[in-house]
Amino acid sequence: IWPLNFNAAVSSLTNGKSYVIQNPNTFKIDKVGAKKSKAIIAVGRFNDYIKRIDRILSVFKLVQDRVPESELILVGECDRNKKNKHFNNKSVNEMISELGLDENNIVFAGKVNNVDEYYKKASVLMLTSESEGFGMVINEAACFGVPAVCNYIPGLEDLIHDGKNGFLVDQNDLSGMAMKIASILTDNDANNKMSVEAAKVAANFESTLIGNKWAYLFEQLLTVEDDALRGKNINSALSFKIEDESQFSRLVFDEFNTISAELINKSSELEKRLRYSKLNKKKIYYENLKKSIKEQGPKTTAIKIARKTYIKSRNIVKKNN
Repeated sequence: IWPLNFNAAVSSLTNGKSYVIQNPNTFKIDKVGAKKSKAIIAVGRFNDYIKRIDRILSVFKLVQDRVPESELILVGECDRNKKNKHFNNKSVNEMISELGLDENNIVFAGKVNNVDEYYKKASVLMLTSESEGFGMVINEAACFGVPAVCNYIPGLEDLIHDGKNGFLVDQNDLSGMAMKIASILTDNDANNKMSVEAAKVAANFESTLIGNKWAYLFEQLLTVEDDALRGKNINSALSFKIEDESQFSRLVFDEFNTISAELINKSSELEKRLRYSKLNKKKIYYENLKKSIKEQGPKTTAIKIARKTYIKSRNIVKKNN
């Protein structure tokens, strides 16, 4: 069981029984109205490099150049003196100084028990993470009519319908992210439409709806004895859906290509791992991969992998859709 369609689709490449039950909202959907503030909210454990506070501050600087009255609210633990490897090993305080940001426009709220009060003040959520399991903060913000602007991470299209309840921009496209955030802060009509749409999308993750999916799954597992019928019922109710199979295949191959490149570059480490590997199939796969690259070259090998990945993912997507 996976929380996003992309997760389940990738899992199904090696395991046919992959289904989707999303994470439920943790807040009730609030009364939605036009937001007039210029407040940008970011929520997370900012001491974790993966949350990329360096991006948050850099984007905010670009937003401020367009919207000088904008404000940044950071909710979550943040050691302002911790060195950040993504910003030339400088601290948050040093980043603020180097970027020329006015601290009067930045609120370090820290870890709080009333994050809902901060969502109510905000007009847009900024998410700059390199990876996310589900992106709970997107739906949390949406419950208060706050649209989100996020670095694209596979699977987030389940939560963000680009241009409707927020925007998805490429990883590291800081100027693009700043432009989208500024457009939400300055266009009241667009802000209002996105606010309403954000709440509508969040309604799909209401806790009762998600709870009913789990109840249905348990009921099928406990009461239906016929394997084929049980599988058919669960697949009908909880199967994943991929809208763009070509994009899905590209994303899977890009990730596979990155992992393969890392493995090839660490050949000595790989050899050691293989000697102690209990998974014979994995060992055979790695050995075949190295052999193909050596005999046919990386380009031909990559093309073969891409073709096989696309064909398999296309067949699986069509079967489940």
